[in-house]
Amino acid sequence: SKGTTSFGKRHTKTHSMCRRCGNRAYHNQKKTCAQCGYPSAKIRSFNWGMKAKRRKTTGTGRMRYLKTVNVRFKNGFREGVKATKVIVGSVVLFFAQLLCYGDEGAWVDALAQQAHGD
Repeated sequence: SKGTTSFGKRHTKTHSMCRRCGNRAYHNQKKTCAQCGYPSAKIRSFNWGMKAKRRKTTGTGRMRYLKTVNVRFKNGFREGVKATKVIVGSVVLFFAQLLCYGDEGAWVDALAQQAHGD
């Protein structure tokens, strides 16, 4: 009843593409997705499937908004302020001068001179 002759009759598809998660897990008769639980408002996840949670969690996708939040938090969420210009040549020259000094006292003096703009 379930052997070779039965396999020839299997030509209908029970699952089709889910419009929310994109997997071929949307059950055509049940009208629910086995992967994400669509059309339920909440995404399907269970504590017994920790690996499945890891695959779907924040950080596994593009994070179009969230990836900029960390940098903006560091700057205090400032908006409408123009960044101060940094001249690259003077910075490179400054570090080259620091490498020339051997003792720490001269290094501190050079740092102070650069800060005052001498």
